[in-house]
Amino acid sequence: MKKLRLILSLAAALALSILFAVFAFADTQGIYTYTVTNGEAAITAISPTEAAPILIPETLGGAPVTSISGNALDASAVIVPELHFPASLTAISTRRVFMNARLAAITVDEANPAFSAENGVLYNKDRTTLLDCPQYTSLDSLTVPETVTAIGYGAFANQKNLKRVVLPEGLTTIGEQAFIFNGSTEELVMPDSVTTLRDNCFAYMSALRSLTLPAGITRLPGGCITDCTALEKLEILAPIDTLEYGPIDNLTALKTLILPGSVTTVTANTFRNSAALERILFAGSVDDWNAVTVESDNTPFLIAAVQTDYPAETYHALTIRENAGVLEISGEEALPDTDRYDYHPWDDYAGTTHTLVISGGIPSIGGNVFADFSALSDVIVRAPSVWISDAAFTDCMALSSVFLFGATGCAADPFPGCGTWINVFSESPLSLSSPDLHNVTVSYADGTLTYAGLVRQDAYDFFDAISVFASVYGEIDRLRVERLQFDGFSVFATDPESGERRPVTGDLENAELTAWLKNDTGYASVTFNALTAGISDGSITDFYLSFRDETHPEETKTEFNIVERIGEFFQKLLRAIITLLNRLLRFFGG
Repeated sequence: MKKLRLILSLAAALALSILFAVFAFADTQGIYTYTVTNGEAAITAISPTEAAPILIPETLGGAPVTSISGNALDASAVIVPELHFPASLTAISTRRVFMNARLAAITVDEANPAFSAENGVLYNKDRTTLLDCPQYTSLDSLTVPETVTAIGYGAFANQKNLKRVVLPEGLTTIGEQAFIFNGSTEELVMPDSVTTLRDNCFAYMSALRSLTLPAGITRLPGGCITDCTALEKLEILAPIDTLEYGPIDNLTALKTLILPGSVTTVTANTFRNSAALERILFAGSVDDWNAVTVESDNTPFLIAAVQTDYPAETYHALTIRENAGVLEISGEEALPDTDRYDYHPWDDYAGTTHTLVISGGIPSIGGNVFADFSALSDVIVRAPSVWISDAAFTDCMALSSVFLFGATGCAADPFPGCGTWINVFSESPLSLSSPDLHNVTVSYADGTLTYAGLVRQDAYDFFDAISVFASVYGEIDRLRVERLQFDGFSVFATDPESGERRPVTGDLENAELTAWLKNDTGYASVTFNALTAGISDGSITDFYLSFRDETHPEETKTEFNIVERIGEFFQKLLRAIITLLNRLLRFFGG
């Protein structure tokens, strides 16, 4: 008993001596609380009174400031726009210093030997570790420098504004709690080089919509993907064999789960709260899937639709980008033939994509790859030597223009069930079997775009097509057409002397067209790029085409008034609806 009392007494004395030592040296200077040990000052708290930049001084109490510790800015009542590190500050004594700080940016003196900063983000000196991206950063998107190989503890925690983070190829480690309680990041691009994830690295990311775990990861740590309540798609390429409750839990919005063929076990409760789960895409065979053991309380996992033999690695090798209705797919892999109702990683954009761009070294587009893209109007293929298979674009009812630049060509009917009149533009003639497909060969040189053959389009579709060409070729000053026929759209020519408008009848044969706008000073020539952009954003409603052709050898100004033609647009829309209804009646009527 005496021995125990002695030990307790010594422990108490030691504790008191430590507390005495700390408080004996604790001091304040302005907004800083600090201690001095061995002639060096360590900041333990910063208490700003206004939302103004904070420049940490080189010295406090006559001692050089060398470290910052504790939760220095946690208690701040204001958001600090900038915290500046002096050259003397070379250590952060705890990992959580800035994890909850109300801070917008960190800057560092260039002479500092331990730290550096860029765009308000803190790194170590050689920028191999990202230490902190302040939670109130003004950045909307961050592409992490290529030198970074590790993301530090809590580096992206508690984010309020940052929506997109692109991690660099060469990154290997994502640290503990790196993105915990991140409430703003919707997109996280992770490189294939990542091999190590630490505990709770993505926990409570409440805005993240999609996450891919690359093949180099060997295990999912505790809390890895828990309470990511906006996550709709989880793709696991890592060759793990067990999906565990703990690393995975409470993915309430999860719709699509992509799994490697190595999975053999799903432990109890892992997907108990994933009631939104619709589909599981499994890389293994049917036999592999039937051998998977699913433990209790995983009902959503058991009732989800399952697709086996899913080519996850092939799709992962592609780059898929979508922005404002424009979907671009690039890479070196073929887009494989699939059953019409198979899932593709771009299917989420089927109802919103109006322009599809295929680029890179994609060798072929298989059947049904883009079936039922209901809003798709323009397809641009810029992949040399690509081949488009039959039924590649099935039931894309809005499709009107297909552009094949440098492509090998296409099968006889890649577009079954699509619009009633589709212009297929290419640099060489194609063999197309359907009477609704019209091959128009095109060329471009010195600002002039030349259409060879018949171009039959509604005027809106025609100018949409010109807009697409403009985005591919560059400035287009004039057009040459062998034969241009506007379908369902009135075209008027204005007599230059009398000002009288008269309808233009017949097709334009071997015509050359130039775009004009009319303003207070008269006519002004513009490029077709400017014209189509103005029509698109609504800033141009009245414009003119100056053209010469075989039937109108004199220069003729042809007037288009987009506002006056709105009624005709809806007439065209009504015709399309009637056509669709007739097809449905024929289909269901046998």
